[in-house]
Amino acid sequence: MKKLLGTLLVFILTIVVILCGFIVLCGLSPDVAAGASETSKILQVYIESQKEDEEGNETSNTNSVNESSTSDTSQIEDMISSENELEVNELDSSEEQDDIVQIQKTFQEYASVWNTNGLTQNLAEKALSTLTPNDEMGYQEDAYNDYVLTERNVIKLEDAGQLQEAIKNTSMGSPGKDISFDKEYYPYYYMLDDKGKDIYKQIYSSAIDLKTTFIPIYTNVNSDEWYNAFLSVSFDHPELFWLNNKMYTEYDYNGNVVKVELSYYTDELQDITSAKMDFESVAESIASQARELNTEYEKEVFIHNYLANKLNYSSGTMDQSAYSAIVGNDTVCAGYSKAFQYIMQKAGVPTYFVAGWGGSASGGGLHGWNMVKIGKDYYNVDLTWDDTNPVNYDYFNKSDRDFAQHLRMFSSQFLPSCQGKKYSTSPETAKQ
Repeated sequence: MKKLLGTLLVFILTIVVILCGFIVLCGLSPDVAAGASETSKILQVYIESQKEDEEGNETSNTNSVNESSTSDTSQIEDMISSENELEVNELDSSEEQDDIVQIQKTFQEYASVWNTNGLTQNLAEKALSTLTPNDEMGYQEDAYNDYVLTERNVIKLEDAGQLQEAIKNTSMGSPGKDISFDKEYYPYYYMLDDKGKDIYKQIYSSAIDLKTTFIPIYTNVNSDEWYNAFLSVSFDHPELFWLNNKMYTEYDYNGNVVKVELSYYTDELQDITSAKMDFESVAESIASQARELNTEYEKEVFIHNYLANKLNYSSGTMDQSAYSAIVGNDTVCAGYSKAFQYIMQKAGVPTYFVAGWGGSASGGGLHGWNMVKIGKDYYNVDLTWDDTNPVNYDYFNKSDRDFAQHLRMFSSQFLPSCQGKKYSTSPETAKQ
């Protein structure tokens, strides 16, 4: 008995020393402090189990080896169960805060992957400071944020031999040098520097010709310059719905992009030529009805309501494309905004795609919406968030001041400021 008590006393003193060390660490590190409470609870469970062992040994020394083994196993299982219960309780108590922190990190991560390489110098010098969303910017449907930012799959070539193998039998694709773009309708093209504009044309022309693999028109283009040119094409041209804008592959050598692989929705569409005809037929049918109206504002209201009544918010394979919203009826914010952009432009109203953060810190996410130009003024429009039953105008033709739930990101921050007031009120009637 004395031997057992002595052993227990030594064990308890050891635990006390350990806990004292934890107290010191807790004072130095909040992270350690957060885990210390849980650790002490687990240790307490273990101490109690040891006491029960000793009491059992005092009352009976006739237990078999198998019975002792079973008891030890039961105690270990109880410890594991208690530890898991503590972990679950700890997570439950801090789940909301953990979610907020993670979303904020996600916002910062998205903001950090982008820079102004490839943009005109005057824009690069005027890059807006990064903003952070907060929970005062909430919206009742924060979940309606499913824009997917293009990702780069980078393959690094280590030596000249790999470079030669990579570019073997690869052409320059379709340079598209003679193509021109109207500044009124394609603002992202004009944000690029001269080299970026040429890359933009090559991407655009290659997508038109369904070129999958090609060598960049310049040999001294870094990854960020190429990325901004790709984003500009994606933002300016919703009609390139067959271009998979979720990801492309680049081969890098000595800091420069030496080969590019684009991917297309060939499996999903099966026949791209036929898909183009369907897409244009539906888009023109809607746009032609809008063109019968007298003013740009009336056209905007008509197209806004037509799409809101037509569409359902639902994820799918091509939900980042205008095709999902024009030919199909199920899409997400990217599809809503790109369909609105394309049909509005066919109706003669300059309309741009905007990428950024929508909603609150705890429930928001990457989001797509639009900017329209009516007369000389610009307005923000979020068709996705206006799509309720019945259709609302809470996010229709708003100024930047009245559009606080939206933070522009990437090159979208360089679009004109929205200060229009004349058409910022909700329409009382709209032709359906």
